Amino acid sequence: MRNNEKKVLLINPANFGESWGPLKKGGGINPPLGLLYLSSVLKKNGFKVFFLDANIQNLTAKEAEKYIREVSPDIVGITAVTATFNYALEYLKVIKKINPKILTVIGGPHISAVQSIKDYQEIDIGVIGEGEYTFLEICEKYEKEKGELLEKEKIKGIVFRKGEEEIKNEARPLIANLDELPIPDYKILGDIRKYRVQIDAYRKYPVGTIISSRGCPYHCIFCDRNIFGNRYRAHSPERIIEEIKILVKEMGCREIKFVDDMFTLQKERVDKICELIKKEKLKFNWSCSLRADFFYEDMLKKMKEAGLWMVNVGIESGNQEILKKIKKSLKLETVSKTVSLANKLGIYVRGFFILGHPGETKETMEDTLKFVKSLPLYTAQFSLATPFIGTELFYIAEKYGYRDLNINQYSEKFPVFIPEGLTKEDLLKMHRRCYKEFYLRPKQLLKYLLMLRSFSDLKRYYLGLSILINMIIEFILYKRRGKK
Repeated sequence: MRNNEKKVLLINPANFGESWGPLKKGGGINPPLGLLYLSSVLKKNGFKVFFLDANIQNLTAKEAEKYIREVSPDIVGITAVTATFNYALEYLKVIKKINPKILTVIGGPHISAVQSIKDYQEIDIGVIGEGEYTFLEICEKYEKEKGELLEKEKIKGIVFRKGEEEIKNEARPLIANLDELPIPDYKILGDIRKYRVQIDAYRKYPVGTIISSRGCPYHCIFCDRNIFGNRYRAHSPERIIEEIKILVKEMGCREIKFVDDMFTLQKERVDKICELIKKEKLKFNWSCSLRADFFYEDMLKKMKEAGLWMVNVGIESGNQEILKKIKKSLKLETVSKTVSLANKLGIYVRGFFILGHPGETKETMEDTLKFVKSLPLYTAQFSLATPFIGTELFYIAEKYGYRDLNINQYSEKFPVFIPEGLTKEDLLKMHRRCYKEFYLRPKQLLKYLLMLRSFSDLKRYYLGLSILINMIIEFILYKRRGKK
């Protein structure tokens, strides 16, 4: 470890829950794992790291100014998805007002997609792709006395200005061995109980999050692969167990949510993780995501024995032609078999669906609703197709309909893409209707009543019901305003 006097401030910007739209009260705020990885890498190399999660504190850029002045950082790193990018800019403007010599660096999905900072004087450097080693090199080469970054042209994976010219350097290769990265700096979060997941996505509290792998080899047109790419890479089972121990034994987590795109891609790795959980006698509930066509019954049994209680399954549509169009190589009959098998094993299934795909019609959305109701799902989440920058959907959206340019609403909760033949009202109406007809069925309500185990469960389900009712009321009012 080197002794380094440079101070680095990492910021997670607030969006004040706006990206959740009508589901705001039931939405989650997870720890920003990307920043936690940066913190652990920087600390390993001797930097003094400060952390401001303005999102969990609900701080505006102006309200964060006092803390930023107190820290007086030499370098600031901030992350942003598309819906939070404009919010991130507000923090960077405040930082440059405090001291123009502070090096401002932005990373995350949005900047990795647009790969440009030319219109934003408050940004000095944009990090494209995986940021751990890129940001470390930036911090090492920043000369704070002179207020300049040395050898910018040699740092892979960045975009920067040189006078009036914008320069994008050679891409940095993906990290081949994820185990060489130190465990995320969970302790910088403080009390993890202040973070929360969606109301239907946990059983016990508090909940920790782990990303045990990176990259997805599939090619769905709506997926953002600008950071982790298509090449699948995974932490070893032994490394994952060490991370679990920190969350369970040191942070007090009673449940863990694996946020990988595909937790079950390597069966042997999953089997080993389950084996080690039992060997180490680690007691916690956990959930993960899997593809409906990439599972094994014996693997699911082992996962269940090791504490798995729920799986997230991206189903996306109940119409086979739509699935083909969005390059979701999945058969509906396979989905039905997978969900039924999971139920037989006592594993809850949380289904994810998207409305408003290219080529979508009222009839295909009806197919989706009918299919959703045919499945024995624990919960269903309905999103609206969003053409995130850099996805295939972004490039073909205008061929199939209308694309809104208001990036503050690019969060899958707003109708920013309207397929030809449909209207914004059609999408909003179907979105509300799907929630209403799935959740307000007597058998579904009875299922939740039978699942009640505590007062906490009662509060969660009551909140979910109130959100649903408010969504319906909001849509009725929206329609009435449109008629006036």
